Amino acid sequence: MALGYNTVGSGATKVIWAHSWLAGHEAYGCMMPFLDIEQFTWVFPDFRGYGWSKGLAG
Repeated sequence: MALGYNTVGSGATKVIWAHSWLAGHEAYGCMMPFLDIEQFTWVFPDFRGYGWSKGLAG
């Protein structure tokens, strides 16, 4: 099974955000309305044990 993630935008430049300890992709929810979704594609992964990846074994 792959990591869970949230993608915002569809621009040509790709940006991957890494969350901190004790957080998941939800930690970035308050800034998502301010992201440039025309120029960038933003990816917010949930590392194993957090958010949508909470149930991954490993």
